[in-house]
Amino acid sequence: MTSLLVLNGITNALDRNNLLLTNHKSISTVFLIVVLIIGGIFGPLLGNAYAASLNWTGDWLNGKAKTDQFLTVIAWSTIPYVFSLVLLIPKLLFLDDGLFRIDMSDLTNPKSVIYIVIAFFELALFIWSLVILVKGIALIQKFSYGKAILNVVLPVLVLIILIIIIFGIIYLIP
Repeated sequence: MTSLLVLNGITNALDRNNLLLTNHKSISTVFLIVVLIIGGIFGPLLGNAYAASLNWTGDWLNGKAKTDQFLTVIAWSTIPYVFSLVLLIPKLLFLDDGLFRIDMSDLTNPKSVIYIVIAFFELALFIWSLVILVKGIALIQKFSYGKAILNVVLPVLVLIILIIIIFGIIYLIP
């Protein structure tokens, strides 16, 4: 389970640095190693934090699951998203540094078509991961799918509200 969270963290890190990675003429090996290490460390940390927050907000909805059950669901739901790492290969081979210069209105350009196809597969894998997460939460919490979606969204809303409050306080203090 931890290995899935590590892979998810690495996938997230590579995804967040996608533009730098596809411009592989200017990327250094050290940068890539740092991205992999940071992603590998933060994957399990963020997975555990999200599991705890799902447990906390799930209690508000009278859920039945425990944090370790959420962590298992989170880990398994990452498999399709982690598979999107495979799509980095065609990005590096076919797009090169062209991501910065692709004209998406010109669908006769092969790079535009490749970019759209890869983006479609990435979106499909992300949605598949999200569906597994929602179905898993519905199962362990004994929720309907609607309530499970609410359980998935609530921790994010709580985090957004906390960030707004913190920044509000910071900007109110002279």
